[in-house]
Amino acid sequence: MGKRFLRVFLIVGALLAMALLGVGLKLSHDIKKILQESLNHLAPHIHAAPFECSGFKHIKCVSAGVKEPNLGPIVVRLSEVKSHGLEFQLDLAHIKIPKRWAPKSAHCTITLQLENATLLTQSHCKAPGELEYALGLDARLKDPKRPLNLKALLQTNDLKSLQAHVETLDIDLKSQNFKAVLLPFLQESGDLKDPKDYDKALAQLQKSFQGVVIVGLMIAGLQEEVTHAQELLKTFNAFATNKSDHFGFTVRNKDSAFKPLEAFNSPWEFLPHLSLKVHP
Repeated sequence: MGKRFLRVFLIVGALLAMALLGVGLKLSHDIKKILQESLNHLAPHIHAAPFECSGFKHIKCVSAGVKEPNLGPIVVRLSEVKSHGLEFQLDLAHIKIPKRWAPKSAHCTITLQLENATLLTQSHCKAPGELEYALGLDARLKDPKRPLNLKALLQTNDLKSLQAHVETLDIDLKSQNFKAVLLPFLQESGDLKDPKDYDKALAQLQKSFQGVVIVGLMIAGLQEEVTHAQELLKTFNAFATNKSDHFGFTVRNKDSAFKPLEAFNSPWEFLPHLSLKVHP
């Protein structure tokens, strides 16, 4: 009796394992198919080579990259499946731009989380080089015509119907010699003719910044942000003259309204709703 029970138990266990493996393979195939189609809808917009997805437990999608500028390969990994959400790792193995300010590679973590028919997106990127970048973006997406879900978002060809609310943008720069990075950039832009006039050109840029941004803040009735903008100028000047090895700030959107994606083509329209915090 004991042997018969053990045999039945083993057979049922094997059948269940095969069934679960079959379900897992089907789910993995579906995810790979949807993810590959989604990335290849996006690829032409960024001039990237087509993506090919592979893997079962660890799904990885690879594109040869972008020719101009020379980026690649582009690797997207599905790193974690959470409750009502997904987490991706995005890697640019090589960034071949012959500029001192350009990073050499980039690594991003992108989290998509469904909350009340809206999609919370959190993106954090690090890009090393002579000038190191750390970028963070928290935003929400929604479709005013229907509840948003991950499958619909990944499969959509038309992003124009989506609306977004950008909550925060974080930018941090780090360099041991930012002056050496900024100087050729100013020469290339025509803002600096003689390297000896670096400090003068820097002062002129700051004056232009004050004329545009600070006056704009005052006109918009955001006097409290003028102090933050002046603090931003002070910390940037310390960074540009190598008195500090880092510079960063956070911009927070105080307007809770969702906007069409096209609205973000004119960021100045958001100025009255932004709050600035300079990183120490």
